[in-house]
Amino acid sequence: MVKKENEDQTKAKAAPEDAKETKVAKEPKKAKAQKEAANTASPKESKVSKEKKEPKQSKETKDSKVTKGGKAPKETEETKPVPASKKVKVDENLLYIVRIASKDLAGEKSVRLALSELKGVGFRLADIISRKVGIDPRAMIGSIGEEKIEKLKNYVEAKEFPDIPSWLLNHRNEIVSGKNLNLVSNDLDIQLQDDINYMRKTRSYKGVRHETGHKVRGQRTRSNGRKGLAVGVIKKKEGTPVPEKKE
Repeated sequence: MVKKENEDQTKAKAAPEDAKETKVAKEPKKAKAQKEAANTASPKESKVSKEKKEPKQSKETKDSKVTKGGKAPKETEETKPVPASKKVKVDENLLYIVRIASKDLAGEKSVRLALSELKGVGFRLADIISRKVGIDPRAMIGSIGEEKIEKLKNYVEAKEFPDIPSWLLNHRNEIVSGKNLNLVSNDLDIQLQDDINYMRKTRSYKGVRHETGHKVRGQRTRSNGRKGLAVGVIKKKEGTPVPEKKE
């Protein structure tokens, strides 16, 4: 009886160890079954799983692969060829500086804009002068040719414009000759100074006002045209006796 009890105890101890070994033996069988199931899965599922795992390739890497393969890369905005319409045409005969009335004018500007830079010639008068000479006022002054530039120069520096209305000119009814003139640049400055000196000599009202440095054309002088240091209100000093009012 004692022997049987000992054998039963040894069997009971060995039983859990055998169970552990069976569990360990069963686990690798499950792993094999899962691998086989993954291999036998549909190709669509495998592709989706690969795409999830692999990150998307950037555009730069794709372009590099294309160039390695021998194919031409895609044209970007920088690499695209510039169309012929957008190319800047360089005119070899263009004069970049045109000298009229002792002043340098930009040859890339239109005729009316360039002439309007002269002192004594406005935008409207420049447009009329260019049309009278037979030049398109919108054309570049440097591309019209040397002959037309010389003709334009002579017309502007002539001072007398008989075919232009007198109200467009800047020096009408000259004192000596009584003609209507249009003076430009240095001639205009000299004539203005001569006119002021003449008014001073004759002691006219305008001449006297020019001498004293006041407004000439009837403007107010109380608040404007004040020259020199501004004199403010003089405050009374403390302790000075206040004069009594006489009754």
